[in-house]
Amino acid sequence: MAAIYSNVKYKNRGKKEEDEPSKGSLAISDDIIYSEVHIVQSDQTNTQTAPDADLSHPNLPGPQDPADSSPETVTPGWAKERLLLRSLCAILFVVGLIITVLYLGNISHKETEKDGTIKKLKTDLKEKNETIKKLKTDLKEKNENNTKLQGENDKLIKEKDAIIKQFQTDLKEKNYTNTKLQEENDKLIKDKEELIRQLKEKEGKQSCNPTAQNVDEVCCAEGWKYFMGKCYYFSTDEKTWTASRDACLAVGGDLVIINTPEEENFIKKLNNDEYYWIGLTDAVKEGDWRWLDGTKLSTTSIHQYYTWKRGNCGLMQLTTDTYYLRNTLCNNVNYRKFKRVCEAKASI
Repeated sequence: MAAIYSNVKYKNRGKKEEDEPSKGSLAISDDIIYSEVHIVQSDQTNTQTAPDADLSHPNLPGPQDPADSSPETVTPGWAKERLLLRSLCAILFVVGLIITVLYLGNISHKETEKDGTIKKLKTDLKEKNETIKKLKTDLKEKNENNTKLQGENDKLIKEKDAIIKQFQTDLKEKNYTNTKLQEENDKLIKDKEELIRQLKEKEGKQSCNPTAQNVDEVCCAEGWKYFMGKCYYFSTDEKTWTASRDACLAVGGDLVIINTPEEENFIKKLNNDEYYWIGLTDAVKEGDWRWLDGTKLSTTSIHQYYTWKRGNCGLMQLTTDTYYLRNTLCNNVNYRKFKRVCEAKASI
């Protein structure tokens, strides 16, 4: 009986991909599978001897001479077995070739997918790094903006505190002024009530007699002085020029208007050397000093005058022939106040 042996060898040739040398993946080239098949016949042969054959017949096969090296005669059965074995080997070869191609293709596909995944991961990582970088830049800008806004907010708070403090100071001053004005108003009301009371007491008494010894009491209210048909009041309290005029008006008079040298001498004879508000002002036109009745201050009169560049209201120092003209502060309750000379018509 003959024995057949098959020896199959596979050879794989490949090359590295040029675009990604670091991957180490192989690209399958054409004609990369080779096979070798060897069929070896056994030294023993199967001979069939007919039991009735004549061994001496020249056409019949006889016992083979061991020295005879001629091949054994192949019968149809053996040929069919050999063909079957060769077909089986070919099928196995084809199956192995297909498996090898599929395996290598699968490896190549997986490598390609892996490369694509790595490339996508690298792209995503780059995008994330850029996003992080942008976020850091935005955060830095926001921190700078927050610092700037905080500085502006602190500045606004300081300014607001300063405004509130100034407002409180102004409010305190206004409250103080209102308090003072209220006190002065209350006093004026009391003075007015007192003068009204005095006038009522004089009703029915004798008329004004300039020659009477008690002419001040007969012709004027209590505390007033009589001169040439007028009564004059020299206050002991001090007020602003505006408040002094209001006080004079409240009792039926006004700040004194000096029309004659005689009237001026009468006013100055008190010899108390003090300053008194008089009815002189340049509030209508700066530098144009006039009395309250509109009469212009005479520059040719016997008395001299000069200006304090601080206000619009006139003062007179008794016992002198000088008017002190002030250019401001006629109604400043926080500045120095002065006494006043009121003038009213005498009772007839």
